[in-house]
Amino acid sequence: MHNAETMPITPEEQLAKLFHETYERLAPHFGYETRQETAIAWEAIPATSPNKRLMIAVCRELLASGVGSSILYEINTMMLAHINSKDEHAK
Repeated sequence: MHNAETMPITPEEQLAKLFHETYERLAPHFGYETRQETAIAWEAIPATSPNKRLMIAVCRELLASGVGSSILYEINTMMLAHINSKDEHAK
């Protein structure tokens, strides 16, 4: 967990954030409505939320298990593409 102004997002939080955003985006395509209190932006979920802390802990263990390098590469690639896309639209 982090304070966006002082500390960079950790790899496990990057993965948890990506999972959360992807889950929320895909849920309706599977006929599933997520709970109102969790259907919010990752940044809006309090750092003290048990759900957020659990997702980060799960991702930490997944990364520690060795799945990490390829997942982090994909996350970083997607984040860079997103940033570049924003830069292009700002021009």
